This record gives sequence, C-alpha cells and structure tokens, in this order.
Amino acid sequence: MPVSLRDVLDLEVLKDARVRAAREALAERPVEWVSVIEIPVENFVRERELVLSTAMGCGHDEGLLLGFVAEIEASQASALALAVGCYVQEIPGKVIDYCQARRFPLIELPWEVRFADVIRAVSDLTLRKQYEMAETFQKELSRLLWQRAGPEEICERVSQLIGVPVAVADTGGRVRAASRALRAMAPSLEAALAERGLESERDAWLDLEGLRCLCRPVAFSSQRFGHVIVGLSAAEPGLPLEYAHALNQLAIAVGMWFLQERVVLETELRLREDFVWSLAQGSTAPWEETLSKGALLGFDLNRPFICLVGQLEVSRGAKGCPSPSEGEALVYRELRELAHLSLQQVLVTHQQGQFVVFLEVPSRSKLVWRQSVHSFLDALAKRLGARLDSPLSWGISRYHGEGAVFAQVYQDARIALQVGRTRKGPGCRMEFEDTGIYRALLRLAEDAEVGEIVLSVMRPLVDYSRQKGLDLVSTLTAYLRHQGNISQTARALGLHRQSLIYRLEKIETLTGRSLLDPEDRFLLQLCAELWQLGEPRP
Repeated sequence: MPVSLRDVLDLEVLKDARVRAAREALAERPVEWVSVIEIPVENFVRERELVLSTAMGCGHDEGLLLGFVAEIEASQASALALAVGCYVQEIPGKVIDYCQARRFPLIELPWEVRFADVIRAVSDLTLRKQYEMAETFQKELSRLLWQRAGPEEICERVSQLIGVPVAVADTGGRVRAASRALRAMAPSLEAALAERGLESERDAWLDLEGLRCLCRPVAFSSQRFGHVIVGLSAAEPGLPLEYAHALNQLAIAVGMWFLQERVVLETELRLREDFVWSLAQGSTAPWEETLSKGALLGFDLNRPFICLVGQLEVSRGAKGCPSPSEGEALVYRELRELAHLSLQQVLVTHQQGQFVVFLEVPSRSKLVWRQSVHSFLDALAKRLGARLDSPLSWGISRYHGEGAVFAQVYQDARIALQVGRTRKGPGCRMEFEDTGIYRALLRLAEDAEVGEIVLSVMRPLVDYSRQKGLDLVSTLTAYLRHQGNISQTARALGLHRQSLIYRLEKIETLTGRSLLDPEDRFLLQLCAELWQLGEPRP
C-alpha cells in the first residue's frame, strides 16, 4: 500500500506536529512527495504532495492566508503543514473550518522543525515503502508463476496487493483475464478497446463506467502480446507512483504467460501440420492408429474429404509485390483462420511452397461438393482482398469417399494444379476430372524415348527464342490451336500477318518439320503439349 499521511505523521521528525483539521482523512491521503511553497501557488503544486509552508507574504492577513490555503487544497495536494511562530502566530479559525469542511488535512508545525529534515525523512519513508512493496510484489508474482498460476489468478492477487482492479487483454482486444471488479465489465472493456484501437507501443487511457483505465502494452522477446489494464478512480490524474513498479512487473509476468501459451499453440500447430502432410504423403501406419492420432489432434478422419492444392504465383522482383515468403505467410494465416471459422473440418498445411487443404464435404453429390469447394476458395479470396496482388492457382481432386483416401486425393489435386498452371496459367482452378487428356500425356512423357523426341524438336525453338527474344513455342501453340488459320492466330498474338508468317517459317526451319504435312503437324503439336506440361509457366 502507498505511504499515507498517517504514516508520515508517525515519523520522529514530526512528533510535535498537531493536526488541526480533517484528522479522519489521514489514512486515506497518500503522500508521494514533499514540496515547500509560498505565494503565489499557481501550478507549482502537484497531486499527492505534502506541502510545507511558512505562509510568508500572507500570514499577516487572514483573507490572504485563506486564499492561499484554498489554492493548495484545489491543487489536490495531500495536506498542508504550516510552520507557526513567525509569519503565522496562530492558525485562524476560519482557515481551520475551511479545511475541515473539505476534509483537507491541515497540520501545524513548530517553527523549530526544519523543512529539510521533513523532506529527507518523508523521502526515505516513501522509498523504503516502495522498495518493500516491490519486493513483496515480485516475490508473490514469482510464487504464482512457479505454481503455474493462470492469468485469472494473477490478476486477482495483483488486484488485492495494489488495491485496484486489473485485467489482461490480448492483441485482438479480447479480455483474457480480469480481477473480480473488472470481470463483469469485460464486454464494455472489449468494446472500448476495439473503439480505441490500441496499436501504439505507448500507454493509453480509457474511460470505462466511472473508472479511468490505464492500458500498458505487454511485450516480451520483441513480441507484442496485448495489454495490462488497471482501473483507477475517475478523479485520478495519472498513474500513482506506487503502482508503476507493480504494473511493470505484472506486464513481464503476463508476457511470460502469453509467450508460454504461444509456444504451446505453435507446437500444437506444427504437430497438426506434420500430421496433415503425413496423410498427403500416405502414412505407413495402420489406419486405426492414424484415426486415433487424428482424434487426439481434434480430427475426425472418418468423413469424406476433397483435397485442394494451391500455389501462390508471385512475380519475383515486380514492383509493389510482396516477397514470396510474405505472400505465402499471409495466405497461410488466412487459410488457418478460415479453417477455424468453417463449420466443416478443414485440415491445412503449407509444404514445399504449396498449400495443402483437406476440406470435408457434406455430400457425395458432385454439384454439392463442388459448390462447397468453390465457396471455400471464394471466401479465402475475399479475405485476402487487395492485400494480395499475386494470383493463387488451385488444383481440386475428385471425390473418393471416406476412409484412407488422403494420399489419393492429394495426388489428384497436385496433378490438377500442374495441368491447370500449364494450360490455364496463373490464378486457375483446375478440377482433376477435367484433366483426362493431359494425364494421358503426362504418362506418355514418362517414357525416355518420347522424352528424347520432344527434346530434339523443342530445344531448337526454345534456344532461338531466348537468343532473339521471340516466343516461338507460344507462336506454334497458338497456330495449332487455331487450326492453322493465319489471320486468327495473328489477331490472337497481336502480330502483323507477315511477322507471323516469318515466325512459322523459322519454326519449320529449326525443327525440320512442315506445318502443312499432317504427320509433322501432329508430331509438333504432341511435342509442344508435352513440353508445356513439363515446363509450367511462372
């Protein structure tokens, strides 16, 4: 507890002092400092000060003395101690009555008492009291932390020690713990925090139902966790000195608790991510064991799931674009938050630059589960909004039913993503069921002899394109897509007709194949398709 005026009057140096007014208020008047003031008072007196004075310049006039005392009282000083015997021979009754009516302690000091001795004695007392409080507070906090007390218990005990209500809020403004006096006001406190928007690293003040609340940021290991909140009297001008150390110690203790909680959550998150990735890779453990492990992590794997595999198409070096790591971190945060809010189970992990999502679907009906998948992806896009300039590409698996199908649906989605990025470009959503012809081509591309043929046809075009800055592969693909129509191909590529003819002749020269020969044209189209499947666009 703070030093009270009663504690001060018990000092040896003040043994001859007489209380002339408001004796009943001595215990409730805290003293933080001592000052010596003569007229004029103006703004030289601060709250919670014991004011010493000889009344020089006004002691000879009762009216002036009364005005001087009134100014001291209005400054919210703790008390006024007048030295009598020189400028004031005796304190007037009107002054005593004035102080008594306002419960403002008035003390009479013998002229022989030196003000310097009073100041030193009171300073020693306040410092000793603060040290004792700090030591007691630190020991109590250490005991609570050693016993692994939660923030609710810490808040209640701290409130008992310092005599004011205490609460703790996280960075989202949610009240995580509060002493009894603030617990009922938690909704109002959260609303006030949301309105105030506490983003600064400095102390902030809130007015709350008759209380003036100080919000002090909690930071630990360079990480912000939230705020410690103390509720002071609405008339309190600022943070009392005796609370400052306690509040700093409490902020450290709460920071340690938040840090411990974050470590636990991050460990649990890593376990979940690793488990989801093991499902995608095809867990070698018996299915019953996998089911049990999933249940421990909060997953019911005996449900039907569709897999989504996504990739952020970041244009490296593009002005104004976030770095790949920043963009992926943003997408993953929003994915986890959306999974948390979803009514269906959503298993998420981020591995090797790709986002793997197992989304529980409500029905085997293709129409229903497709709507569920695209609603989820639309919700993610809406959450990301303008914060993400780079497109997200997605591959979507087919429906495999329930049970140990996670590796199958993951492979479906991975193939769909690969084909979609190649055929549709960045920002695609490709379903596995729409990739039939391309899967056949992928299987064909696995043959070594076929690979040699593709390389012999396509490598000259690629090398020439890099040297001359002409994209002959895209030119060939567009020409074949438009079934050899020169005019349509030129419009699609934005080229002059003669420029297109020049490119086509160059393709024939480099490959040794004729675009007019059906067999050569079939081989060129097959090689172009296989080449693009093996070289997804960035």
